Amino acid sequence: MTPIEPRMPAPQPAVLEEFLDIPPEETPELRLALLENETLPAARLAELRAYQCRLEGCRLPGAVLRRAEFVDTVFDRCDLSGADLDGAYFSRCVFTGCKGVGARMQQAVLKNVRFERCNFAMCDLTGAAFTSVLLDDCDLSGAWLTECRHRQLELRQVKLCGASLFHTPLKGLDLTGCRIDDITVAAEDLPGVIVDTWQAAGLAKLLGVVVKG
Repeated sequence: MTPIEPRMPAPQPAVLEEFLDIPPEETPELRLALLENETLPAARLAELRAYQCRLEGCRLPGAVLRRAEFVDTVFDRCDLSGADLDGAYFSRCVFTGCKGVGARMQQAVLKNVRFERCNFAMCDLTGAAFTSVLLDDCDLSGAWLTECRHRQLELRQVKLCGASLFHTPLKGLDLTGCRIDDITVAAEDLPGVIVDTWQAAGLAKLLGVVVKG
């Protein structure tokens, strides 16, 4: 996979709180903004547009970012736990050391996005679309990855224990090196998935197949 790098000139310091009082008829927009150590629990920033921005150490637990758009943006050590990102759009973005436990990302669109050392356990990604996405050393335990679409999705050392991939076609997806204990899958979604011997035995048991020897 081609390395995913945002196209980003040097961003300028900004304060996200300034965008909370924008009239409902206006769309909050950030360009070339550097946001550092912002703490805005339950901030309402639906349909936020962020282009060529960098967020470092920001805490936005429970934030409403529904249908937000992030392009060429870096999230470094940010906390998005419990955030509402349903229908959000991400293009050429990088998440490093971020936390999004219990976040909602239903119907999200992710294109050319990289996640490194992130914890998105229990995240709801139902119906999400992944194109050229890399997850490296991430925790998606208990996550909902149902009815997802993917093309060039790469998983490296991803923890998927207890995750649901029901009705997500797994053809071409390489799960070797990942933890897939107790995942939920449908038999019709398994053809073409790449697993190792131990994983294959585990999947067989999930489907009611008795393996002897």
